[in-house]
Amino acid sequence: MWALLAGQVLEEIGQGEIPHLLEEKFLTGKKETRTAIIPIFISLEIGSVNPLLNILKKSEDQWVRKNAGEALIQIGSVAATHLLKELERKHTSVDTTCDIIRVLGEIKSPEWKAPLVKVLKSYISHEHPIHTLCQIMGSEGEEIFLSSLNDPEIEVRKRAVWCLGMIKSTEGFEQMLEILQQLSATPTPKTDSLETQIYSAFGNSGNLTIEGKTTEQILLQVLRKRGIKQWWGLFQKNLLTDAALGAICDSLGKMGTKESIKVLTRLRKSREGPWIPKLKEALKKIEERASVSTK
Repeated sequence: MWALLAGQVLEEIGQGEIPHLLEEKFLTGKKETRTAIIPIFISLEIGSVNPLLNILKKSEDQWVRKNAGEALIQIGSVAATHLLKELERKHTSVDTTCDIIRVLGEIKSPEWKAPLVKVLKSYISHEHPIHTLCQIMGSEGEEIFLSSLNDPEIEVRKRAVWCLGMIKSTEGFEQMLEILQQLSATPTPKTDSLETQIYSAFGNSGNLTIEGKTTEQILLQVLRKRGIKQWWGLFQKNLLTDAALGAICDSLGKMGTKESIKVLTRLRKSREGPWIPKLKEALKKIEERASVSTK
């Protein structure tokens, strides 16, 4: 009885002015204020969805929007229904759209998987829909992720690489290798981040064999050619960036074998950089795996 009464009271509060007053406080208040308001929004459930959506639309503060998104995630499927309708109308800004998509990606519910996938496909030119599709569809979205590797936007291509790495797509890794061959010939500041993302994705491959070589062998070949500084270093072209070196070290740390130890040791002696701690960590992990396998 008391639970029913409490539910009715919250419903009446949600239909009144209080949610809108909370919205104003949330928009203008400090972190402590927002933290105190979030549990109230969650308790009001459907009554707080529109105020929270208004916050996503109005605020230019990323932390305010993040907190509003967290509240919507906690509200769950009740909020998802309204957010889907908002996406279908396509009247929100790019930032708000991305916020909504991020929230929907965190609210797991098989009931609205199909309609969400349908809506997200119409936003596929943005990086966040691809990320959310990966969360929802997994390997079922492989074709979408593969086609997104050719998107004109670098950020979309990077997110597609991330998705293909997460689902361990053999075809995806094959296409990434082709992209690496193109980028290594003519690297640019614009494509450096894409190259780095591919090296990171290789860490999820489980040392897959691509075109006769394991991903470990591919990464070691890159290090020998563009990572290790040679004695003629002044004339050495297209050296890897610090970010790329860090990504390769991370990936080798996940799946490298004894083959990696010698090359990483040579790399450490030839260059200095902010990636050195990652190299040391990679060597430690590889040596630990090697010692276990020989016992």
